[in-house]
Amino acid sequence: MPVKTIKNVDDETWRKMREISQRKKLKMGGLLRDMVNLYSKNKGDTIRSIIPKKPILTEKEAEDMKRIVKKIRSEYGFRQ
Repeated sequence: MPVKTIKNVDDETWRKMREISQRKKLKMGGLLRDMVNLYSKNKGDTIRSIIPKKPILTEKEAEDMKRIVKKIRSEYGFRQ
């Protein structure tokens, strides 16, 4: 099997990769393949993990909340 070179990998990153591969009992190529597969699978899911799939409030609840906040702000003299 041909040897490939990865440029710009510092010693600390290389050491961590070796530790992970030893812990998982994988060769470095197998670890790298798993990392690439995991990254490509989760590539589009990063924003979905932050934003919920369904809205937290309904439209009616949101309008009610706006109305209440506006009323409270005007009562206490805050800018609107």
